[in-house]
Amino acid sequence: YYVTLNVNSGTIANGEIDSYTYGVGAVLPMAKNMVKTGYTFAGWYDNDEFAGEAVTSIANNETGDKVFYARWTINTYDVALNANGGTINAGEISLYEFGTAVTLPTDVTKTGYTFVGWYDNPNLTGEAFTAIANNVTGDKTFYAKWNVNTYKVTLNANEGSINSGNVKNYIYGTTVVLPSDV
Repeated sequence: YYVTLNVNSGTIANGEIDSYTYGVGAVLPMAKNMVKTGYTFAGWYDNDEFAGEAVTSIANNETGDKVFYARWTINTYDVALNANGGTINAGEISLYEFGTAVTLPTDVTKTGYTFVGWYDNPNLTGEAFTAIANNVTGDKTFYAKWNVNTYKVTLNANEGSINSGNVKNYIYGTTVVLPSDV
Protein backbone atom coordinates (compact mmCIF):
# COMPACT_ATOMS: atom_id res chain seq x y z
CA TYR A 1 0.00 0.00 0.00
CA TYR A 2 1.10 3.59 -0.63
CA VAL A 3 2.10 5.97 2.16
CA THR A 4 2.07 9.75 1.69
CA LEU A 5 3.96 11.82 4.25
CA ASN A 6 2.97 15.49 4.22
CA VAL A 7 5.92 17.17 5.95
CA ASN A 8 4.27 20.63 6.14
CA SER A 9 7.34 22.58 4.97
CA GLY A 10 9.76 20.39 6.91
CA THR A 11 12.12 17.71 5.64
CA ILE A 12 12.80 14.10 6.45
CA ALA A 13 16.53 13.59 7.00
CA ASN A 14 16.32 9.81 7.30
CA GLY A 15 13.72 7.05 7.41
CA GLU A 16 11.31 8.28 4.73
CA ILE A 17 8.79 5.67 3.56
CA ASP A 18 6.43 5.63 0.61
CA SER A 19 4.77 2.21 1.05
CA TYR A 20 4.11 -0.64 3.45
CA THR A 21 3.22 -4.31 3.12
CA TYR A 22 0.30 -6.05 4.84
CA GLY A 23 1.63 -8.40 7.49
CA VAL A 24 4.80 -6.33 7.92
CA GLY A 25 3.64 -2.75 8.64
CA ALA A 26 6.09 0.16 8.82
CA VAL A 27 7.67 2.64 11.21
CA LEU A 28 7.19 6.34 10.43
CA PRO A 29 10.21 8.68 10.56
CA MET A 30 11.07 9.61 14.14
CA ALA A 31 11.48 13.10 15.60
CA LYS A 32 15.29 12.91 15.40
CA ASN A 33 14.95 12.56 11.61
CA MET A 34 12.54 15.46 11.13
CA VAL A 35 13.86 18.96 10.41
CA LYS A 36 12.20 22.37 10.10
CA THR A 37 14.10 25.52 10.98
CA GLY A 38 12.69 27.14 14.10
CA TYR A 39 10.31 24.28 14.86
CA THR A 40 10.22 21.01 16.79
CA PHE A 41 8.55 17.94 15.33
CA ALA A 42 5.42 17.09 17.35
CA GLY A 43 4.33 13.85 15.66
CA TRP A 44 2.54 12.32 12.69
CA TYR A 45 -1.25 12.52 12.47
CA ASP A 46 -3.69 10.80 10.15
CA ASN A 47 -5.63 14.06 9.66
CA ASP A 48 -4.63 17.61 8.76
CA GLU A 49 -6.34 19.02 11.86
CA PHE A 50 -4.02 16.99 14.14
CA ALA A 51 -6.96 15.52 16.05
CA GLY A 52 -6.50 12.40 18.14
CA GLU A 53 -3.24 10.73 19.04
CA ALA A 54 0.05 10.97 17.17
CA VAL A 55 0.94 7.93 15.03
CA THR A 56 4.40 6.35 15.13
CA SER A 57 3.87 3.27 12.97
CA ILE A 58 1.54 1.33 10.70
CA ALA A 59 0.52 -1.96 12.33
CA ASN A 60 1.13 -5.24 10.47
CA ASN A 61 -2.63 -5.90 10.23
CA GLU A 62 -3.59 -2.57 8.62
CA THR A 63 -4.69 -2.22 5.01
CA GLY A 64 -5.17 0.60 2.53
CA ASP A 65 -3.21 3.60 1.40
CA LYS A 66 -2.26 6.00 4.22
CA VAL A 67 -1.67 9.76 4.46
CA PHE A 68 0.10 11.26 7.47
CA TYR A 69 0.66 14.93 8.36
CA ALA A 70 3.67 16.26 10.27
CA ARG A 71 2.81 18.53 13.18
CA TRP A 72 5.32 21.18 14.23
CA THR A 73 5.52 23.45 17.26
CA ILE A 74 7.27 26.82 17.09
CA ASN A 75 10.49 26.97 19.10
CA THR A 76 10.94 29.47 21.91
CA TYR A 77 14.49 30.50 22.80
CA ASP A 78 16.06 32.16 25.86
CA VAL A 79 17.46 35.69 25.80
CA ALA A 80 19.97 36.97 28.36
CA LEU A 81 20.63 40.72 28.52
CA ASN A 82 23.84 41.67 30.32
CA ALA A 83 23.50 45.39 31.07
CA ASN A 84 27.18 45.60 32.14
CA GLY A 85 26.40 47.59 35.28
CA GLY A 86 23.46 49.46 33.78
CA THR A 87 19.74 49.19 34.38
CA ILE A 88 17.08 48.14 31.88
CA ASN A 89 14.22 50.49 32.70
CA ALA A 90 11.69 49.17 30.18
CA GLY A 91 11.42 46.56 27.46
CA GLU A 92 13.19 43.70 29.28
CA ILE A 93 12.93 40.42 27.35
CA SER A 94 13.88 36.90 28.38
CA LEU A 95 12.37 34.84 25.55
CA TYR A 96 11.65 35.07 21.86
CA GLU A 97 9.69 32.88 19.50
CA PHE A 98 10.91 31.85 16.06
CA GLY A 99 9.07 33.78 13.33
CA THR A 100 8.53 36.88 15.46
CA ALA A 101 10.97 39.79 15.41
CA VAL A 102 11.74 41.20 18.86
CA THR A 103 13.10 44.69 19.56
CA LEU A 104 15.86 44.92 22.14
CA PRO A 105 15.34 47.48 24.93
CA THR A 106 16.58 51.03 24.40
CA ASP A 107 15.55 52.51 27.75
CA VAL A 108 18.82 51.50 29.42
CA THR A 109 20.74 53.73 31.81
CA LYS A 110 23.99 53.79 33.75
CA THR A 111 25.09 56.77 35.85
CA GLY A 112 27.85 58.67 34.08
CA TYR A 113 27.56 56.74 30.83
CA THR A 114 25.70 56.83 27.52
CA PHE A 115 24.20 53.61 26.17
CA VAL A 116 25.75 52.75 22.78
CA GLY A 117 23.94 49.49 21.92
CA TRP A 118 23.66 45.72 22.35
CA TYR A 119 26.42 43.38 21.14
CA ASP A 120 26.40 39.61 20.82
CA ASN A 121 29.84 39.17 22.40
CA PRO A 122 31.45 40.26 25.69
CA ASN A 123 34.25 42.04 23.78
CA LEU A 124 31.60 44.38 22.32
CA THR A 125 32.95 44.03 18.80
CA GLY A 126 31.15 43.92 15.47
CA GLU A 127 27.82 45.52 14.74
CA ALA A 128 25.32 46.58 17.39
CA PHE A 129 21.95 44.79 17.46
CA THR A 130 18.63 46.60 17.79
CA ALA A 131 16.42 43.52 17.38
CA ILE A 132 16.29 39.76 17.02
CA ALA A 133 15.14 39.05 13.46
CA ASN A 134 12.17 36.78 12.82
CA ASN A 135 14.31 34.11 11.09
CA VAL A 136 16.90 33.71 13.87
CA THR A 137 17.18 30.56 15.99
CA GLY A 138 18.91 29.61 19.23
CA ASP A 139 19.41 31.08 22.67
CA LYS A 140 20.94 34.57 22.60
CA THR A 141 23.04 36.68 24.97
CA PHE A 142 23.52 40.40 24.41
CA TYR A 143 25.90 42.77 26.20
CA ALA A 144 25.34 46.51 26.72
CA LYS A 145 28.09 48.83 25.50
CA TRP A 146 28.63 52.13 27.28
CA ASN A 147 30.60 55.29 26.51
CA VAL A 148 31.78 57.24 29.54
CA ASN A 149 30.34 60.77 29.67
CA THR A 150 32.42 63.93 29.51
CA TYR A 151 30.99 66.96 31.30
CA LYS A 152 31.70 70.65 30.73
CA VAL A 153 33.22 72.71 33.54
CA THR A 154 32.93 76.49 33.70
CA LEU A 155 35.16 78.26 36.22
CA ASN A 156 34.16 81.78 37.20
CA ALA A 157 37.19 83.60 38.63
CA ASN A 158 34.99 86.57 39.70
CA GLU A 159 36.91 89.19 37.69
CA GLY A 160 40.22 87.50 38.38
CA SER A 161 42.26 85.45 35.96
CA ILE A 162 43.21 81.83 35.94
CA ASN A 163 46.95 81.59 35.45
CA SER A 164 47.26 77.78 35.09
CA GLY A 165 45.20 74.61 35.35
CA ASN A 166 42.06 75.93 33.69
CA VAL A 167 39.72 72.91 33.62
CA LYS A 168 37.19 72.93 30.80
CA ASN A 169 35.73 69.42 31.22
CA TYR A 170 35.98 66.20 33.17
CA ILE A 171 35.27 62.56 32.47
CA TYR A 172 32.87 60.73 34.77
CA GLY A 173 34.74 58.54 37.26
CA THR A 174 37.94 60.59 37.22
CA THR A 175 39.20 63.19 39.65
CA VAL A 176 40.09 66.61 38.30
CA VAL A 177 42.11 69.10 40.36
CA LEU A 178 40.80 72.75 40.05
CA PRO A 179 43.21 75.77 39.63
CA SER A 180 44.74 77.04 42.86
CA ASP A 181 46.80 79.67 41.01
CA VAL A 182 44.22 82.41 40.57
